[in-house]
Amino acid sequence: MSLLTAIGRGYSLLYQYRCEEAVKAFDELPPHQNQTSWVRLQVARALYESNQYERAKRIYNEIHFDDPHLHQDMDLFSSLLWHCQDKFDLSKLAMDL
Repeated sequence: MSLLTAIGRGYSLLYQYRCEEAVKAFDELPPHQNQTSWVRLQVARALYESNQYERAKRIYNEIHFDDPHLHQDMDLFSSLLWHCQDKFDLSKLAMDL
């Protein structure tokens, strides 16, 4: 039950726009949970919301490489690439999806 509590705490912090705290909460999860696509998406979203675009971009790229058929939050990834003016990766993402 403590695992669900920890995940819920990070998720709650993220949707209260307490992004730095959310990243810390997700980082405290056990490694086998911390490396799931869902948790990494939440961390990337928190970094995106706190304007840490380069870190978020790195995580989104890793997620897309590891799980190319995952479409969840790819709209945020494309927005991030647009903000970074990364036309090459934005075009590549559009072709992949």
